Amino acid sequence: MSVQFSNPDGVFVPLAFSQLLTVWNETLLILSGQVAFAADGQMVGEGNLRVQTEQIFKNIQTILLSAEATMGDILKLTIYVVNYQPDDRFVIADVQRMFIVEPFPASTLLGVQSLARPGLLIEIDVLAKRPFPTTI
Repeated sequence: MSVQFSNPDGVFVPLAFSQLLTVWNETLLILSGQVAFAADGQMVGEGNLRVQTEQIFKNIQTILLSAEATMGDILKLTIYVVNYQPDDRFVIADVQRMFIVEPFPASTLLGVQSLARPGLLIEIDVLAKRPFPTTI
């Protein structure tokens, strides 16, 4: 089993971690927690949960496409929301349905005190699969 670490084009390149790990015979994709950073590293949508969630799902989509996977290949989402309020889940679910259609992946939503940088309201990490080749 090999492990590949990468930072795909189109998303922020961090200083101390990789955005994507590809493992398990190159079929399991582990994405680092995505926050509302554009490719240039600037925060998007400060104070706006909907805008930040949209940027995160765009980042997830970009990373998955770089690994030849789609939003339909997501197996599990873990969602962290700063100062979570019950109505936040409706905003998140509304945005999620813009990017992911049924069957929906497994999901965990956690309220947290803070994230890595002031102004970030939400972080989402992803487990996904890379489709098996259709030809032999």
